[in-house]
Order: sequence, then C-alpha cells, then structure tokens
Amino acid sequence: MPEMPGSLRGAPYPFTHETVNRNRPLRRAIRGAVTGSRDEPALADRIRRWKSENSADTRVRGGPDGRVYAVPFAEVWDELLRMVERRGRWTLEHMDEELGIITVSCRTPVFRFVDDMTVWVSLDADGLTRVEALSRSRVGKGDLGVNARRIEKMLRRLDAAVGPANRLQDRRSGGRPAQPPPGRPSGSTSDGATFA
Repeated sequence: MPEMPGSLRGAPYPFTHETVNRNRPLRRAIRGAVTGSRDEPALADRIRRWKSENSADTRVRGGPDGRVYAVPFAEVWDELLRMVERRGRWTLEHMDEELGIITVSCRTPVFRFVDDMTVWVSLDADGLTRVEALSRSRVGKGDLGVNARRIEKMLRRLDAAVGPANRLQDRRSGGRPAQPPPGRPSGSTSDGATFA
C-alpha cells in the first residue's frame, strides 16, 4: 500500500486503486469529477447539492429513478411492508393500500435525526406496478445525500426481493417503453389489471 509523504510517512494513503475499485460510490464520484458527464455530475456539483438540498424524490429530474415492475401490486406492497418491519430505525407512520401510500419515519444512525419517507405504489396505464418515493429531512439545510441513498438502497432491495427480471425500464426516465421481460406471458394481475 502506498505511503503518505512527509510527516505522515508510514500512514496508509486512503485512496489506492484497491480502495477505489471496492468502493463503487467513490468510483462513480471520481468518474463524474473527471468526465463531468450528464449521468454522473461532477463531484463539486454533487457536493454542492448535498449541502443545499434536504430531500430526494424519484418523481423529479435528477432524483433517484423510480421503478416499474411486471408483478402484481399486492406482491410489491407486501414486500415493502416487510422491508419497513425489518428495518430497525424505520417506523411505519401510515399506510393506505387503496391509495397505495406508505409513510415511514427513518432515524439516522449517528445523530438520530428523523427523516420522513413516503412511498407510492400504483398501477400505471399498462397494468404494471409503479413505485415512487420521496425522502425528506425534518431539520437542516442539506442532507449530504442521505435521502437519495436511502431511496436507492430501498429500491435495490425491492429489486432483489421481487426478482431483477421483473424490473422494467421506466419510459419516463428516458429508457425504452416498459414491456414485460421476454418469456413472460400476457395476462392479468390479481386485481384484474392487464399487462402486455
């Protein structure tokens, strides 16, 4: 492992190639700082946003991506409720299955700040299950990206739980139109909605 120059000789230098390769968010931030691409904003822009924004919303441009699944509404709904129950620092505040709304208060690990998260689960015009989320800090001017990471982590866990093959590209995020995965038959969901 390379060493720091000068008076810190002998102390390990924290950003080796091994560290960067293991740490995916750091790798994305470095790539964004170098390339400044539209998908990965420059590191300075990301830090500026983390210091000035205290919420993340899948429904707005630049926020985390929402999800579209080719599985029944009830399966996604039940998995989200199980996920809330398993999280130790999450408290279910409100749920309404008819409206497809789950409201959760989330406590941060170190300073114990309370953030509010709302998750919307609905069927779109094609009968596919859509999941959108908003996470907002109750206090403070900036969240250092905590709310966006919370939503992204929750949605990745939901992807794994309902099966990655059931996740479809969201047409609103600029991807191809939402279609069922290859080999999945046409039919209807448990509540009567049809999908292609």
